[in-house]
Amino acid sequence: MAINRLLPSYLLAILVNLGNGLAISFLSVYLHTINISLANIGMIYAVGAVLGGFVHIPLGNWLDRHGRRAMLLLGLLGYGAYAFGLALATTTTHFVFFGIVLELVGAIFWTALYAHMFDIMSYDHVGEQLGKRNAILFAIGAVAPFIAGFLITKIGYINLFYMSALICLAGLPIAFFAITDAKMKKTKDNLFEEYQELSKVKGFNAILTLLFVHTLIWGVWYIYMPVYLASQGMTTSLIGLIIFGYWMVSAVTQYHMGKLMDRV
Repeated sequence: MAINRLLPSYLLAILVNLGNGLAISFLSVYLHTINISLANIGMIYAVGAVLGGFVHIPLGNWLDRHGRRAMLLLGLLGYGAYAFGLALATTTTHFVFFGIVLELVGAIFWTALYAHMFDIMSYDHVGEQLGKRNAILFAIGAVAPFIAGFLITKIGYINLFYMSALICLAGLPIAFFAITDAKMKKTKDNLFEEYQELSKVKGFNAILTLLFVHTLIWGVWYIYMPVYLASQGMTTSLIGLIIFGYWMVSAVTQYHMGKLMDRV
């Protein structure tokens, strides 16, 4: 695998992970500070997550027919619009709407990006390659809340949202000029049949169940842990440092876990 072929994809992933990470790392804390209840905070995240989950299979099918670059561009524009929207939103209804936007945009962007990476990556040592990719993404996922926690104390939430939007939009020239679509695959017209085939793969349903449980537990922790710590008087800088710590632990294990996958 020539690393320069994947470089544009990595750059896009870094920009979006950093830019969007700045916006969402302390979003639940921000919502709480503007007097949105804990129940409504959960609803803001949940509605978008449920709706976003339904679009992944049809979106993947569409990408296999029509290509990746257009959807990457749409995703980057969507991330920018989402962050700008956060700066303007004031009510629970506003934030529910932008939560839906975020989940749909995330489905579009990450499905297209991962599909593009699989189009061009070598199938030798796939686990190692995925481990490297995940290590980079997790490391940026660690840095974003650390930076966000510090910036909130200096420039406030609204300016942080604007900065987030600009960082995400900075990926547009990369997606437009450096991403080219590979030859598209033929896919089934009936998405239900396609899902049925996937469900027959040994272990598919078990993995799907584990992912659901993991996502549920992680979601509660991710949303409410910063709110709780802030309510105990902890600064966003210190909370960001804590988040940085456990994300970096995940980051440093990704590459080694990927290599282990190639051996088993």
